[in-house]
Amino acid sequence: YTNQDHFQFRFRVHCESQFTEWVIDDIVLHSDSTVLGIENNPLLPIKFSLHQNYPNPFNPVTNIRFDIPELSFARMDIYNILGQRVRTLFHGAVEPGYHIAQWDGRSDLGEELPTGMYMYKLHAGSYIAMEKLVLLK
Repeated sequence: YTNQDHFQFRFRVHCESQFTEWVIDDIVLHSDSTVLGIENNPLLPIKFSLHQNYPNPFNPVTNIRFDIPELSFARMDIYNILGQRVRTLFHGAVEPGYHIAQWDGRSDLGEELPTGMYMYKLHAGSYIAMEKLVLLK
């Protein structure tokens, strides 16, 4: 434990002069806070976060992970490189928890968008974050 927000465990197996490697992520570490008399729900995030989409680049669908620690009015939009909003993935109340939004590379009108760089923006309460992604056809 290094007191960081993200961890990655890597395992490597050596078998007949070939290496096989696995990476395990999305691990939640829990600490026992009962000594301090603090009750919390370790299944809920402690802060707002917007993660890098995967896969990236993508075709035909990508996943966008985000964490919401409290009930929030939230919105996630996709923008083209010119800053024009091309898609709203959701807009409304979001329960606390770990979430995944999917984007299929289409606009709000259902049109397939061209190859290129896009940005996704999460606005939840006073939290605002933006990341880049690449759509490949």
